[in-house]
Amino acid sequence: MRCQIKGRMLVGLLAVIAATAQPATVQACPPPVRGESNLAPMTQQADIAPDGGVVVIAVNGGGKGPDSYTIAPLVLTTNGEVVTPKVRELADGLEVWQFAPKPKDASTVMTWGLGERVTLTVGAKGAALKAPQLKIIASSTRRPSRARMAQYRYGSPSTTLAIRLAEPLPDDAVALVVTLGSGRTARGAYWSALESGKTDFTFDGGGKGCAGSSESVYIGDQVRITYVTASGRISPVATARATRLTEKMAETFTQ
Repeated sequence: MRCQIKGRMLVGLLAVIAATAQPATVQACPPPVRGESNLAPMTQQADIAPDGGVVVIAVNGGGKGPDSYTIAPLVLTTNGEVVTPKVRELADGLEVWQFAPKPKDASTVMTWGLGERVTLTVGAKGAALKAPQLKIIASSTRRPSRARMAQYRYGSPSTTLAIRLAEPLPDDAVALVVTLGSGRTARGAYWSALESGKTDFTFDGGGKGCAGSSESVYIGDQVRITYVTASGRISPVATARATRLTEKMAETFTQ
């Protein structure tokens, strides 16, 4: 009898939960849209630093990248044998492939795409890299409360992160990387290919998280900035907390 009562109570509780109205704006995450992607070297630089590696990017197969990248996978071989690199993911779509130096008489070859081929050489260790010099790290949006966030649709509220460097990065820098968190919780949020002399960067975030949406950076969040060179070296980290991006400040940024 006691078991029957408990069972009826449980059924009644589940019915109440099912009948409880949910906020109209809350939606389930849509399934992520994933196109085919292939890996290709960001540059065709043959000289790799001993403390660096091959800078690798993901190229979508949906027409955003050269068609040749979609033909054959990126492979490293040494004297004809496939090399399994240590992959360091800096952010979504940006990696550094590191591999142990081989004897001087060994030949490491990188192949990909439609017959693309580069013979890699490990050069001398370069001078120590310096962390980026930061001038502005600012976000457009304050972090909503949990109650308020629960009412947002997925992808809202939108955020903009603006970064201004005090000086351009070294000539051999190929990508700026934005990381959130630290230690084991650190995660690459954004990255941007570099143009010579570029100091202004803006990144749009997707707000409430869904698989495939961009990270959001709110006012007060800690942001870590690094860069990677063409030879695969990663700079020391520059750290700052995002301040408020005013409308007047935003107008000074170049796209």
